Amino acid sequence: MNRIFTLIFAVLIGITSVSARNLQFYATSPDGETGECLFPEQNGQVTFQGTVDSPYEAKDLGILLNTYITGQQMRDGVKVKTITENAARQSYKIEMPFGKQNWGFELWGSPLFTADKDATRVIFDCQVDIKDHKYRYLLNNFTTERNTIRGEAKNEGESNLIHWQRVNSLAKERDQYLAEHDTTKRETKEALFDYNSQIAYETFLYINEYNMIRQFVNGLSDLKVDKDGFIDFNNVSDEGCLAPESAFNNKSLANVNMGPIGLYTITDAPAVPAKTEGHPVYDAWHGFLLDKGSKIYVTSGPADYERAGAQELIKQMIIDGFWEPVDSPAEACLILTYRVNLEGRDKAYITLSTPDDSVTVENKKGFEAGSSESVSDNHSSARKIYMKGLYPIIKGLETDPAMTIANYRRLYKD
Repeated sequence: MNRIFTLIFAVLIGITSVSARNLQFYATSPDGETGECLFPEQNGQVTFQGTVDSPYEAKDLGILLNTYITGQQMRDGVKVKTITENAARQSYKIEMPFGKQNWGFELWGSPLFTADKDATRVIFDCQVDIKDHKYRYLLNNFTTERNTIRGEAKNEGESNLIHWQRVNSLAKERDQYLAEHDTTKRETKEALFDYNSQIAYETFLYINEYNMIRQFVNGLSDLKVDKDGFIDFNNVSDEGCLAPESAFNNKSLANVNMGPIGLYTITDAPAVPAKTEGHPVYDAWHGFLLDKGSKIYVTSGPADYERAGAQELIKQMIIDGFWEPVDSPAEACLILTYRVNLEGRDKAYITLSTPDDSVTVENKKGFEAGSSESVSDNHSSARKIYMKGLYPIIKGLETDPAMTIANYRRLYKD
């Protein structure tokens, strides 16, 4: 028992503290081929540099540059430490985070704590040399710190190297798993989904790390000052930035990762606003609302364990490819809601409703399962509901569509 609580304490310390440099967790090799590197390199080191002409004299330039750089701390989580500050040179150690992950700890199925943690952090040195009407900037000594994931993936390293080390590690573990398991079985398809989703998420982080630094450099190289001499922090060019959605499908994220002795993390998919008002997809639909190709918006209650259940349902729908999970009610034919009732005997359940709330279907066979406040339990409960309540609808439509539609006749739209 003492050994268990010692391990718990060590895990908690690792979650809540900034990691110290440790070669056990630091990437020194990509452990495979290196793909496209977003961060520019010189002599194998990530470097951003440039010389900028300016209408201002050195004294005023120093004030403007220091205001811009230290002003980054207005953004949540950004840290700027001034190393050198004089008339000729300013230098800083800067730390910029991106994204949030909700970490929690469960012991024997009971939640003990939850906490938000940065999804990734980029740390680098920034040096600016100043003269009248000109300044030169240099960003180097880059380190990226990401959170712990399974396998041989490291936690930190040079910004290009750590990304490819993590992707290569996940890909090798995935390929080994597939070589040892029957790829026709659902469990194998689920594991493949989790691996591919984590790789996609690593790429999503990589692009956003680059965009975050690229925007900082854009502002540094083109200080925008109004007629009164005030810096415009909000008018920074996106030139050179990439579209994160180009490498990441927000519905494919493996949002629930379980670790040793009940440690888990939930990562929210990027918020996607409704593209239109009203219910155009639903309004245009004719026939059975659960037919193949139907677009379904999956939502849940606000608790972490409810979100975990909803995310599991999305995962199972994507694996089967029968229904299409979408990003907003405006794009949906149906709304699927996952909730947990903690009154009396804890249970998880789902409801199906039309986007206009005119029809609600609940209490059908397989639409509920025992559950708790545990993220891992709801991961399992949602899978059980899918396999016992929703998957039979898919099979029924393939074998006896008339009977299946009759069982859900309220979801037939003329």
